[in-house]
Amino acid sequence: MAARSPCNRRLRPSFFPGLLAPAIALALFGTHAQSADGSDDRRFPAVFLFVNNHRYGNTNGCSTELQPEGKLTCGHAGHVSEVAWAFLRTGADGDTYKVTRIYPSDSITPGTETKEVAYAGKALVLWHDDYQKITMNPKPPSAPSPGQK
Repeated sequence: MAARSPCNRRLRPSFFPGLLAPAIALALFGTHAQSADGSDDRRFPAVFLFVNNHRYGNTNGCSTELQPEGKLTCGHAGHVSEVAWAFLRTGADGDTYKVTRIYPSDSITPGTETKEVAYAGKALVLWHDDYQKITMNPKPPSAPSPGQK
């Protein structure tokens, strides 16, 4: 039987026990805005993304609380936006996000625009056109539950 060359050896996960789990996690989840202890690194974590379909009224639209990364699709036929974001870092200007808008995402030839924005705890307009206004806003204070003061 011929001797096997070390180059022909099949690598097994047991050869890299300290590297396999982090590599799989990075491949599955990408980077994130949490420390090793699970705390959120953002200076302004209480932020909402609001896609306002203002042609139909100033409250018509969709909103979601921004996690360190995510995606929201909202709009009316022919004017649907798909907005995706990812937290990048915290700096002197605030929390920096990479935000991408695909518009109109329900068309055959949508456009894509990506920008980096710094959110500093107050309303920030990301895009504004004839149909939609997309903003990042502070989370509104929650109303007390019945029985709370």
